[in-house]
Amino acid sequence: TWRGFAGECYDDAGDGGDASLRLLRGCLDTLDGRARQVVRWHYEERRSRQDIGERLGLGLDGVKSLLRRTRSILRACLERRRGEVSA
Repeated sequence: TWRGFAGECYDDAGDGGDASLRLLRGCLDTLDGRARQVVRWHYEERRSRQDIGERLGLGLDGVKSLLRRTRSILRACLERRRGEVSA
């Protein structure tokens, strides 16, 4: 699942996203609190948005927003780290 996200964001190296996957793992380590939890539940444990919402006390729209914001944070982190690697 993470490989898909990493490859979706960047596969310039033609490695199927392997380089980006390594960078993404570092970015995941920077997440805290609900952002880390929602990512783990949604992508690793494949929990439904409804289940996540019940666990976090959020509605479906709240879960969608949290996932969207977290993905945006991860994309920005990937962009920064890719810039650092290529510099």
